[in-house]
Amino acid sequence: MLPNNQFPSDQPLGQGQLNKVWDLVSGDLRAVLGDATFDLWFGQSGLVNVDENHAVISSPGSMWAIWIEENFRDVLKEQLDKYLIDLKGFSLDYSQSKDEQASTESAFPEFENQDPAPPIESSRRRKRKVEKRPLSEEEILEKGKKCGLNEAYTFESFVVGPNSQLAAAASHAAVESPGTKYQPLFFHSQSGMGKTHLLHAIGWAFLRLRPHSKVLYVGAEKFANEYIDGIRNSGEVAFRTKFREVDLLLIDDVQFLGGKSGFQREFFHTFNSIIDQRNQIVIASDCLASEISHLEERLVSRLQWGMTVQVEVPDGATSEAILRKKRDDMNLEVTDDIITKIVRRVCRNVRQLEGALIRTAMVASLNEGVLTEDQLDDLLADMVGDNTKMLGLEEIKRTVGEYFGVDVTEMESKRRTNKITEARQVAMYLSRELTTHSLKEVAGSFAKDHASVVYAVKATKEKSSKSESLRNAIELLRRRMARDGGVRDRQNSISRSRHSLTNGVSDSGSRIDLENSDAERDF
Repeated sequence: MLPNNQFPSDQPLGQGQLNKVWDLVSGDLRAVLGDATFDLWFGQSGLVNVDENHAVISSPGSMWAIWIEENFRDVLKEQLDKYLIDLKGFSLDYSQSKDEQASTESAFPEFENQDPAPPIESSRRRKRKVEKRPLSEEEILEKGKKCGLNEAYTFESFVVGPNSQLAAAASHAAVESPGTKYQPLFFHSQSGMGKTHLLHAIGWAFLRLRPHSKVLYVGAEKFANEYIDGIRNSGEVAFRTKFREVDLLLIDDVQFLGGKSGFQREFFHTFNSIIDQRNQIVIASDCLASEISHLEERLVSRLQWGMTVQVEVPDGATSEAILRKKRDDMNLEVTDDIITKIVRRVCRNVRQLEGALIRTAMVASLNEGVLTEDQLDDLLADMVGDNTKMLGLEEIKRTVGEYFGVDVTEMESKRRTNKITEARQVAMYLSRELTTHSLKEVAGSFAKDHASVVYAVKATKEKSSKSESLRNAIELLRRRMARDGGVRDRQNSISRSRHSLTNGVSDSGSRIDLENSDAERDF
C-alpha cells in the first residue's frame, strides 16, 4: 500500500492519476521557480504518460523542451521523484494536437471565437499563394541588414545570466509562437543592459525560422523622423505600409515618444494594426511604460497588455562571462585575471564593461600583457567614477536631503509640505535612475507604495522639463553622487592594490594617453 499522493512508475497510470501527480508537481515547481518562470516554461505542460519507470511531459514546442532540458531538468526530476516511486527518468514531448495548438493561439479574449491564426508568413491578405524557394544564409544576412538588424547581435552571442534569463526565455518564446501570449513583449532596463541586443537577436532568429517574412527594426526616434518625412512628402501611405504590414516589428527606445502626442497617435494605430493581424511586436524602453513622461494612458495600457520583462544588472560572474566571450570573439589578449579586475572596478553596464575591456587590451598589448593594480586603476579611473549605479538608497536620500535642507526621516514620513514633497520625489526619481533597485524596494525605503514611486518619477520628469532650476539641481546631485562614489571606490581599489602588490612593473613611462585615439572615440 503506497502512501497518499505517491504512485507507482512501473505501470500505466490513469488520466485522473496523471492529472493529480502533475497538479502536485506544478505546485512544488511554482514555489521553487516563482510564478513568472513557472508560467512561462511549464504553464502549458502536463504529465501525459507514466510507464516502465519513465514519465513523459508534454511541452508546447521544441524551444520550451530544449530550455527545460538545459535549465530545469534537475529540479523537475526532484519534484517528480516525490510522487512517482522508483522513477528512472523522464522525457519531453513537444508534439501537439490540433486542440492544444488552438488553445495557445489566442492571447486576447476578443480573438477567442475567431478561427485559429494562419501561419505568420501568410497573415496578410494575398491574392494567391506562391511557392517560395528557400533562402541561402547569405541572402538571409543581406535581408536582415536591410531590415535594420546588426549581425553581431544574435542569441548565440548573448550571454544569459540570472539577470537576463527570463528576458532571453521570453525572446525565444516570441520567436517560437509570435503574436500569441507575449503580445507585446516589452523589455525595460537602464541603458547598456542588452535590450537592443535581444531585439536584434529576436529579429535574426525570426528570419531564419521564416525567411520570407517581413521584419523591421527601428528606433522610436527614426520612426518619428520617417513619419515627419512622410507628411512632408505626401508619403503617409508608404509610411503606414512599411510599419504596419510587417510580421515582426522591433521598436527600440520607445521612451523617446514621451510628450510627443502626434507621434504617439501614429504609433498607437500602428500598434493596433499589428495586433489586429496577430503579428508580433517587441518593444524596448529605458523605463516602465507607466514611467514614460507624458505618454497617453491608452498607449500605456497597450504596452502593458502582454509580457513586461526587466533586464537587470549582471552579477559579477555574468559580467566576467560576457567579457570572456567578447575577448574570444575579438581575439583580444586579455587574461581571465585582468577581466576579473575590470569587473571589480567598472560599473556593470555592459557597454562600459566592453569599452573597458577593449581599452585594457590595447594597453596590455603594449605592455607585454602585464598590468599592475595601480596601472589598471589609472586606466579605468573615468569609468570607476561612474559608480552611481552602485549607490545605496540611504546614500541618495541623505545627499538629496542635505541639498534641500530636509531630514531623511521627514522624507520617509507622511508629511506633505512643498519642500518635503519635492525632496522626496527627487530622491525617488534618482533612486530609480541611479540604482538597480526595483519599484517595490524603492517604495519600501520611503515607506510608500509602488504607485507613489511611479507618480514621483513621472512628476519629476515633467517638472524638470519645464524648470531649469530643477534640472540644474538634479544634474548637480548626479555629479555630486558620482564624484563621491568614485572617490570612495578609487580609494578602496588603491588600498586593495597596495596590500596585494608584491612586485610589478613601474608605471613610469608606460601610461598611454588614449584621449584622442580612434579606438577611444569608438567607445
